[in-house]
Amino acid sequence: MGAADPFLPLSRRWVLDSGLSSDDACGAGPPTFPTAVGKEEFALADAGKGCSFIHYRGVAYRDVRNEVTINADQPFLMIRSVLSGWGEFLFKGVGDAADSEDRINLFFHGNPEDACASMHGAHEEMSVAALMISAERLQSLCEGMRLPRMLDELLADRACNGMAQIRTSTIKRRLFTDLVVNPYTGSLAKLYSEGKVLEIVAELLDGMSGEDAGTRHGIERGQARIGAVCDLLLANLAAPPGQGWMRPCR
Repeated sequence: MGAADPFLPLSRRWVLDSGLSSDDACGAGPPTFPTAVGKEEFALADAGKGCSFIHYRGVAYRDVRNEVTINADQPFLMIRSVLSGWGEFLFKGVGDAADSEDRINLFFHGNPEDACASMHGAHEEMSVAALMISAERLQSLCEGMRLPRMLDELLADRACNGMAQIRTSTIKRRLFTDLVVNPYTGSLAKLYSEGKVLEIVAELLDGMSGEDAGTRHGIERGQARIGAVCDLLLANLAAPPGQGWMRPCR
């Protein structure tokens, strides 16, 4: 990738229950389903330095296993929201999780040699929104905010892996849908995506910290500041302000 390319720290290959894989069917080309195997679409969007967003829609005509390889030497967090469909997600050395519409899965990849895979049944139509944020970008977004214990420990020991699940809600689902249906193009689209990323991070941190009153207070204060930033961005999309007006939440 070049310096201007979106942050994309992983790649994928697929394997059908028949044994046919993208290695056989696609060779050196992109590992997308041939028409005899299924159909799928990928949309990749840049959401600022160290952050990108993927929207995947697809269906295989046989049971399929998607194997993910980590291509980055820096830790990152994947936030995965299933908009429709059902499957399973396996994270080597950590555990497994249902890929379903009623929850949001968070996967912290701290070891570039880790492996994960998602499995989906034949004719299961999947629509998945995945947000990938580098550890450095996540720390900058959360500066001045007390993190939930899991993320705090993972960011302190970046060589480890971790996983968490959060129940989805109308607000969370709307935020991911807003990312998918970005109404803008070019630089305005990027600004819009960056604003939604701030909202999603604040909403998820709040959901992970409900049992810690002190943490909740810190997150709510940061969330208010993030809300103000997003409102200002969206109010000035025609003539967005420069980056100098933004400061870390405190």
